[in-house]
Amino acid sequence: MNPVNCIIPVTKLILLGFPSLDRLSRNLICALFSSTYIGMLAGNLCIVWAVLRDPRLQRLPMYILLGNFSWLEICYVTTTMPWMLSDLMNPGVPISSHACFVQFYIFFCMGTTECCFLAAMALDRYLAICHPLRYPVLMSPHRCWVLAASCLVTGFLWFVVPVILISQLSFCILTLDHFVCDPGPLLASSCSPAPKAELATYILSSLIIFGAAFFTLTSYGLIVRAVLRLPAGPGGTRPSPPAPHTWPSWASSGALAWSPTSARQLQGAAGRCRPSFMHWQPPCLTH
Repeated sequence: MNPVNCIIPVTKLILLGFPSLDRLSRNLICALFSSTYIGMLAGNLCIVWAVLRDPRLQRLPMYILLGNFSWLEICYVTTTMPWMLSDLMNPGVPISSHACFVQFYIFFCMGTTECCFLAAMALDRYLAICHPLRYPVLMSPHRCWVLAASCLVTGFLWFVVPVILISQLSFCILTLDHFVCDPGPLLASSCSPAPKAELATYILSSLIIFGAAFFTLTSYGLIVRAVLRLPAGPGGTRPSPPAPHTWPSWASSGALAWSPTSARQLQGAAGRCRPSFMHWQPPCLTH
């Protein structure tokens, strides 16, 4: 964009969301998203309530991490979903640039913290299955809370630099072709190119997404290897691994969390920032 044409930088932005949908389609999608959102809130609140009401669960590392992750999931989805539902029912309502930055920062902080928590939960399962005798020492309740706090601090500090760089830009386009304040549309609406902000966003996103995903997959790979190496019992049968019925839910949850997020990162690297189901899927379907 030519900076000469940018006479008055805008202070309010309009998220286009789904401009091609008619009123009926908007109502149907809003009803679908609302029911999914309510179901997510109910499920995660039940997990948090179950952990809080049982003192025994509060001392088990797996449930400490799970309770924190469920609460984080509620905050993560609530960062964008209410505004998205409001925009579906009443499209064209402007949002201030400052509010957009706050939403962008909190949304990415929560997403980064979720990546860290998924890696932490994978580490917890690895220590519990591969090092059961040392597990009470390696993952004591105190160390588990320190690990959870480290994930939270890392998440809220990870994207400070890109947010500061983007917040210093002037925007000359009133509309964002998205339903959340994503860095791609924000950078595209800037009056002048911002290669530093774009590079910082891409590098930090890639590091946290693919780094945490690699750590998580490696941990579960080591778990599978340890289970396959268990000596056969009487009759040539192998002992059952710990909580085998939970493995499909862990695998599906991890796939739903990582696959769309990685696809969105690759989509952004290719310079395409149009809204799609991939952008909405991770926060709402990871549980």
